[in-house]
Amino acid sequence: MFDRGIFCSIIHHISLVICIILRRGILYIFRFIRSTARHCCNNNNHHHHDHDADEVFTSWGVETARKFTKAEVEHALTELDTGNYGMILRSKGIVDGGADGWLEFDYVPGEWEVRARGADVGGKLVVIGSKLNEKAIAELFGC
Repeated sequence: MFDRGIFCSIIHHISLVICIILRRGILYIFRFIRSTARHCCNNNNHHHHDHDADEVFTSWGVETARKFTKAEVEHALTELDTGNYGMILRSKGIVDGGADGWLEFDYVPGEWEVRARGADVGGKLVVIGSKLNEKAIAELFGC
């Protein structure tokens, strides 16, 4: 039986990996795999089992009516690289930029972009990664 939800989840995570490889190179992927392997198989207690993507990656998301300046969004994206919020693999969003109009942003480690876009119904933010500090991320975006 075909499970569309599992299929969509797999395609989504494959696209994230491809995006990371294309944008940041394979070195970042190897570092992530090595850190995950240390967590999974520490102290030489080797065990073999599969991990679902949901076990390795988590996401934080919110809908918000808060208005952001472009500088606030840029600051938040720069902060995501510090490691204080977990191992962030991807973030994107659409927010009301007030006087700057609506803003759309995309983030991968070490690289981000904020651009103008047409109006939307409401703001949306999402952060995807591993070991996310959701409380700190919410504070960073003021949500």
